Amino acid sequence: MSFRSRLFFSFVVLAAVLVGGSVLMVNVQFGDLVQRDVLDELAHSPERFDAFLASQMDILITQAVNISTSPTLRGTMSTMDRPTIMQAAEETNVLYGYDLFWVLDTRGTVVHRVDEPHHWGDSIGHLPLIQDVSNGYDSGDIWLKDGMLYQVAATQVRSGDQWLGSIVIGVRFDTGINAEFAELTHLDVAFATTDTVGIASLGDISGFPLRTIYLEQRDDLAEQERSVPSVPWQMTGPDSRMPNAPTFEFRNAGIHYAGALFRLNDVKHDRLAFAMVFQPLTNVRELQQRIRNGLVAVGVGAMFLSLLVAYLLSRGLARPINRLVSASQRLGRGDLETPVPVSSNDEIGVLARALEEMRVSLRDARAEALRNERLTTIGRMASTITHDFRQPITSIYGYIQLITLPSADRDMQQEFAQHIIKQIDRMQGMINELLDYSRGEYVLNTQEIQLSTFLERVRQNFDLSASEQQIKLVLKQEWDGTVQIDSGRFERVLDNLIRNAMQAIKNDGLIKLSVARDSDTIAIEVQDTGPGIPDEIRENLFDAFVTHGKAGGTGLGLAVTKKVVEEHGGTISVASEVGSGTTFTIRIPVTPTTTEA
Repeated sequence: MSFRSRLFFSFVVLAAVLVGGSVLMVNVQFGDLVQRDVLDELAHSPERFDAFLASQMDILITQAVNISTSPTLRGTMSTMDRPTIMQAAEETNVLYGYDLFWVLDTRGTVVHRVDEPHHWGDSIGHLPLIQDVSNGYDSGDIWLKDGMLYQVAATQVRSGDQWLGSIVIGVRFDTGINAEFAELTHLDVAFATTDTVGIASLGDISGFPLRTIYLEQRDDLAEQERSVPSVPWQMTGPDSRMPNAPTFEFRNAGIHYAGALFRLNDVKHDRLAFAMVFQPLTNVRELQQRIRNGLVAVGVGAMFLSLLVAYLLSRGLARPINRLVSASQRLGRGDLETPVPVSSNDEIGVLARALEEMRVSLRDARAEALRNERLTTIGRMASTITHDFRQPITSIYGYIQLITLPSADRDMQQEFAQHIIKQIDRMQGMINELLDYSRGEYVLNTQEIQLSTFLERVRQNFDLSASEQQIKLVLKQEWDGTVQIDSGRFERVLDNLIRNAMQAIKNDGLIKLSVARDSDTIAIEVQDTGPGIPDEIRENLFDAFVTHGKAGGTGLGLAVTKKVVEEHGGTISVASEVGSGTTFTIRIPVTPTTTEA
């Protein structure tokens, strides 16, 4: 059997074991996890029902207090005329629609019962709910009357400081509490006041032997020194958290359910009913089946994918190929120094030797190209410097000859000396540009300066040369204030731009230096009426050794200018139209120290 075949079958067996085992394990663990999650949620559901009852009780007590403040009800109870009270009570309950609405006198005797109008006169002052109201407290409780559970609230009816009596309102569990809890939590709840369920949010569960199940679970928990939780939960203190309820699964009317048991008590902690929260497991079973089907589909797909991958790998993925791939990747990254390993004489070895020969050729060609590029750059810089320095040196030589003439008086000698100094300054500026560009680092000595004074000084530097060329240089300030800049370097930036504009105009033109504030930047513009810059030059205008419209220069002025502006955190841009002129715009950010005059 060939190596490729062995690799293929080995990979297939391994993939089958891994995929099959993974699918089986995930299926079992997921099914158990879903089952545990459902039962764990049900174990905490009595605590949720307790919180729900408490919130409903607060609402019910608030409603009782609101009803007790009704002027009509207070007025009729002050008369203690039963027919009048009956009419007012029934009218009031029409607005609210409670299942239980009682009116009591101050002794706790029933004056009127809306639910049973002809049943009155009972004294219920001994009940804890009524005793609380007699003591001035708004109170609530759970009552079991005629086999029906009610959540009730009671409060006093007062007229000023006079206690007129009390009202009791209540909601039946089967029509209110159960339905609202089921809608809120998507869990059903059932109660059995006798042996079987009589009150439930789900009608199909009626008749279920809840009492028997409850007693069996209670006895099992007693052996574990645990108890079934009760609602309302009345314990306080550090261990007042309700314990988990016992959970169980059962079938009723052909449907599989899971439920949790608890005990329903009144305020005296006397049991009123056996209770449970439950939910059908149909959705859980369907989810488990869908997951199982999905896992099977994934497993089948993974097996087919494994066969495909094994087939592709078996066709040629082996160590020599991997070494060649690594070598090719190194060559692609530019690593031409690491040799390509050659370990065989077959086709793979021939390919490896070809790659090695290519690596050597590329390495030699790259070294030659680097040498040529260095020589070209040096020659270009030398040619540029020689060309740019020739004109200032020629001017200096001529002025020195003029100074030595016998006919040159002192004034002429001083004038010639100024011209010589000007040419030397020009050469010094060219040298500084070359040094700045070669170093590539600019150490800024920033200071706070007044922008108007700075720009006026820049303008005055060109007064004489501008008038000689009949060029009008104007300064337009739309904003003034203090800025934080390196004044020396920034002055050279503007000198470069203005000098370039003057050399481009030559004679008879306009240069406008303007400044304005734009949001969080300060914009400085140098605009001229020169011939403009062609598109092919404008694209590379800020590159080194690019010049246009000047008789001399290193070609580094704008490159250095751009670098200085960027070191200040700003930007420089150019807009030009051939035959109309050029505008350079510098934008520098407003710093925290910038102030407006």
